[in-house]
Amino acid sequence: MAAPPDAPQWDLLPHDPIGFFELEEGFGRKDLKRAYNRLLRVYKPEKFPQEFQKIRSAYEELDEQLRYHGGATKRQRSAVPQDWQTDAEPATNRESAAGSGQTVGQPAPKTKRLVDRVADESPAKLFAELKERADKSPYEYYALALLSDLVE
Repeated sequence: MAAPPDAPQWDLLPHDPIGFFELEEGFGRKDLKRAYNRLLRVYKPEKFPQEFQKIRSAYEELDEQLRYHGGATKRQRSAVPQDWQTDAEPATNRESAAGSGQTVGQPAPKTKRLVDRVADESPAKLFAELKERADKSPYEYYALALLSDLVE
């Protein structure tokens, strides 16, 4: 079924539900409900189930922000950090590259994966080693949480 000519800006979802509902700064739950109902009059769930799901999802997100977080704000699109890695992915050693003569962005020397080290070394030793590192990756924090269960 074709969408009405005055269709909302679907490309704003899911990142900008405030713009999607065309709400002004400082809007309240009453304004949100009006905008939601205005769209539901056009996009009835029986005729437009996919569009209704998108509208409902955006409404619930904003309603939750208003009810439980004291207000809704536009979300900033945040890029996923490119330095996240697991022990299965090759690391690029940017910090030590400057002082070692190694080219920045070049893969770091191959080290033994953490999952392999757990089989050979004691969890307590691995836990202590990871705990002492100054700059930990998200994966290393995750490994610390798992190892802490084994150690204690």
